Amino acid sequence: MAATPSTLTAATITMTGLRFDGVVDLPTNGGTVTALKLTMDRVVTDDVLLRSSMPTDRTMPLTTDRLTIQGDVALYATRIVGQLLGIEIELTPHQPLPDGISTKVPNPITVTEPAIDLAFVTGNMLTARQRLKARR
Repeated sequence: MAATPSTLTAATITMTGLRFDGVVDLPTNGGTVTALKLTMDRVVTDDVLLRSSMPTDRTMPLTTDRLTIQGDVALYATRIVGQLLGIEIELTPHQPLPDGISTKVPNPITVTEPAIDLAFVTGNMLTARQRLKARR
């Protein structure tokens, strides 16, 4: 796992079967990264731009119109910001969820204008509408 998270921005991200599984420490070559762990059945992200850190202080941007990950999805993020029902939200390992918010959401949740510092994501199937494209 990379010590520096990738940055994912999009028009929307819709999470189905969302569960907040707490704060975890992830191993890297240089130590650990503390991240939020979200699990879900499916996540659909529209108008995606993913910027991954590369050696020598460069980034590799990847784009696609729609990215879907489904089946036992686990998303680890060091920061999530966006608009939920018109309200600005920001979640970090030090500020995970306000008290009284359920850790399991029965209905799909859509966040607009998300910006996610993505440490790691896994799932059973990943599909991209319009192939992933490297931008220069």
